[in-house]
Amino acid sequence: MALFQKSKSFVNDEKRFHDVFEQSAIGESMVDLQGRWIEVNERLCKITGYSKKELIGKKFADITYKDDVEKSLNSMRDLLSGKIQYINLEKRYVQKNGNIIWVLLSIALFKNGDNKPHYFIVHTQDINNFKKTEQQLRDLEEKYSAIVENGSDGIIIVQDGLIKFCNGKVKELTGYSIDEIVEKSFLFLIGSDYKERIKRNYESRMAGGKTEQRYRIELIKKNDGAIPFEISGYIINYEGRPADMVFMRDISDLLKKEKEEKTRVEQIEKINKLAVGRELRMVELKKEIDELKKKYQSKR
Repeated sequence: MALFQKSKSFVNDEKRFHDVFEQSAIGESMVDLQGRWIEVNERLCKITGYSKKELIGKKFADITYKDDVEKSLNSMRDLLSGKIQYINLEKRYVQKNGNIIWVLLSIALFKNGDNKPHYFIVHTQDINNFKKTEQQLRDLEEKYSAIVENGSDGIIIVQDGLIKFCNGKVKELTGYSIDEIVEKSFLFLIGSDYKERIKRNYESRMAGGKTEQRYRIELIKKNDGAIPFEISGYIINYEGRPADMVFMRDISDLLKKEKEEKTRVEQIEKINKLAVGRELRMVELKKEIDELKKKYQSKR
């Protein structure tokens, strides 16, 4: 009777295992020591696009993307040698329709009662959307980095009053190397007439207060020259903490044009003033002539 109860329990355990195996939300499989599938569930079939009949007996390397075959084999060798107990491995499968899909494999080696390797237990998760998003973020980061490094504006990031980052444009404009700028107080670049104003705006912005959004200052070059700049700052999250991201634009040419425009306006106003004066003088002369004519006519 006890033997019967034990056998019944074993059967129940096996059924529960089979049910969990089949109904799992991730791909489940057993792979023999030669890399052939000996059991697969429906989820793995959906991931790969192959039916159970097509997968069982097929080597996993047969549908593994060619560049990922070697690292898959190396992982199995490491498990068999006892070098590692389990492994998580990102790789690509080539689906039946020819599409490539990224998966995350969690692999462990199952051993029998004699502690000898019997087969591999493999959990397979579809991470294709995650990898696409990861690549998109990487592409955006590269584009952002290119914009930051190659843009026409100087960019610095200030945190705790120190410059934590500056792009190549700042180096080009000021003559300082990046090493001479990073980890220095941001005020060392600011002309003396503007230090207090900049310090006040920075502290207010970091405290969440209202500040000037855009203003003009002078930056000090390494050779003691000064450059007129227009700057604007924005609060960002930098390495997990608030920081001030400052855009700096050299406005030397802009000021030159503004000065030229002002000179032209002044010249035009002067000419206009002279023209109006002449006009007024002509009106006065006409009045004087008319009065003289009237006097002459009255005497006749």
